[in-house]
Amino acid sequence: YQGHKPGPEARAFIIDQYFGLRVTENKILNYLLDKGLPISAGKISDILTTSNDLEIFHTEKDEINEASVAYSPYQQIDDSGARVNGENQYCSVLCNEFCSLFYIRPKKNRLTVIDVLLGKQELKFWLNDKAMEYLKEKRLPKKYFDPLKQELSEKLFSEKEMGEKISKLFPKIPGRYRDLISEAAAISYYKSLPPEKKIDILVSDDAGQFQDIVEHHGLCW
Repeated sequence: YQGHKPGPEARAFIIDQYFGLRVTENKILNYLLDKGLPISAGKISDILTTSNDLEIFHTEKDEINEASVAYSPYQQIDDSGARVNGENQYCSVLCNEFCSLFYIRPKKNRLTVIDVLLGKQELKFWLNDKAMEYLKEKRLPKKYFDPLKQELSEKLFSEKEMGEKISKLFPKIPGRYRDLISEAAAISYYKSLPPEKKIDILVSDDAGQFQDIVEHHGLCW
């Protein structure tokens, strides 16, 4: 115990048994009681569902991500479909020689990849010359490209602000071009980060969502 709570080893054991090995709460309770740990069914449920008990693991994961980016020049990434509460989402694994981290996100695109690479850093969007170079390379139609070029600034946008700006400029823009503008601004922001906050080498398969984000893209299968 740690104070009046089960200690970190007991909490980690409960979470691992339930989520990793699919052991039911009742069986976990019986096992711990057999081992002499005084714990209730309600406390086990709290550990598995209460954010205060799980927050320490989210914090640790963010710190691991930050350290792995600072001390390794590369990350390897892959993603796969995952069911979350009956809905189709995606699980991304991010790893190097130091660690492996897993993230669940609702979409599989470049914004998701950048968000995963950023860890606890907030995803920002920057409409600058680099973003316009990306959009030119991706052949954004001139009717969107030219007005957008007049909007370049030093301002960093949140995801909500970026969406509102695109909607204001182009109320009827097709979804694929909206996504293209957003990813261009997100990529330009990511590349502007200091070396200790980003990676230069991303290793992955040839799926489109992994391309064009960092300076060097290594392929693997």
